[in-house]
Amino acid sequence: MRRLMIYALLLQSASAYSADDIRDPFHDCKKVVETNDYYLKNLPVRPKEEIAAYVESQGILVPKRFASLQEALDSGKLFIIRSEFAREYFEAAGLFYSPTFDAWYQKKYEESNFVNEEPFTEFLEALQTYKKTGSSEEFVKILRQPDRRIRIYSDLMRFNVDDVLQNTDYSYWELLGGVNRSMIEDSAVRGRYHLFTSYRNERGHQMNSYIIFEEGKVIQHSLKELDPQKLAELPRLIAFYEKIRTLPRFDPNHCPVIEFQTLDEKDYFLQYHRTRDRSLATFKLKRKRLKNEVRALYVRGVTPPEGRELDLSINVYLDQAPGSGRVALPPNEARYNSFQKSYPTYLELMSRKVSAVFSECNFDRITSAGSGQDPHLLKSEIYIGIDLTALIPDFEVRRRALPDFHKFTVKVRVVSDGTRAYVSLIND
Repeated sequence: MRRLMIYALLLQSASAYSADDIRDPFHDCKKVVETNDYYLKNLPVRPKEEIAAYVESQGILVPKRFASLQEALDSGKLFIIRSEFAREYFEAAGLFYSPTFDAWYQKKYEESNFVNEEPFTEFLEALQTYKKTGSSEEFVKILRQPDRRIRIYSDLMRFNVDDVLQNTDYSYWELLGGVNRSMIEDSAVRGRYHLFTSYRNERGHQMNSYIIFEEGKVIQHSLKELDPQKLAELPRLIAFYEKIRTLPRFDPNHCPVIEFQTLDEKDYFLQYHRTRDRSLATFKLKRKRLKNEVRALYVRGVTPPEGRELDLSINVYLDQAPGSGRVALPPNEARYNSFQKSYPTYLELMSRKVSAVFSECNFDRITSAGSGQDPHLLKSEIYIGIDLTALIPDFEVRRRALPDFHKFTVKVRVVSDGTRAYVSLIND
């Protein structure tokens, strides 16, 4: 019955798309039939948990999963509660809050000390309710309380928010320390990889990095200096990534983001995020850039040799205010969202729908891509990290003049061979 409810939600979404807007492979029945991806043909109800079980069955390490909240609590271990929503596999990930039962929460729970805390989070409320009632249903009900991300998602997809919440469940995973990583093979350049790393140093400071490497050689990085010890791990990380990417149930022509955790030189699979199929470059961009062109600092994806014209939308918050309905997307649109971190759900959806995603980068300040926190940006067909003030001289003036929920659009031409990209304005 639950699987039928999930598929009803999937079918409901199909009517929200126009014929010109159906570019997601899942909504194209012919492509779904032809895909080599087992999970597109057999959509998992609990994608994180079900795919983790399969990966583990293939001899790959995965953190321990607990059968229930009570089992997780009884284990005495720290754990993370991860949302399970069927559409996460092929669409937006990170829709739901995934609370962490860390040492602080563990102490609060053991001491039944839930009062006078600021802020009094939904997770703390859920733990308090479970401690009093022992009801896992009430616990999940509190966690399902819709936050702004869920409301935005439901609105953009024209879903009933209650249907989304009812089709959401949770799985319970042991919380590992160490280093969190996300890796993606470049879709345009065989043997090139993008690695995002996040960890805390000896002082407890959050450290993030973005490294592009090819044939074991670092091509670009966002760090002031590279850690030789971490560089020595690259061959092992590539082998781990490729072992998962080429498992029988996944499409070997696909270039996913694979998230994993490294602890004591052991790598543990966390999640498989679909992005784009491999589309290798057929030319090399050897010429010097023209006077009207700006070279991208970071690039992924390829265009034809003559380039590709795109309508680049510069957003202030969202296209429209929440509650106004989903916006149809022209087939040749690119997006830059100046508030990406405030609206991760919107960015996640758009990165899969539009032709290109632009983020703001310069040699002194690298946002979005260089933060090491946003590998999801690389889900678009083309990704361009660029100094937008060099491309659009009055960029800041034009952006600040816009009211919230508005945008301005410029036409650009992008020429990219997957390793180098030039961008120019067209008749602005």
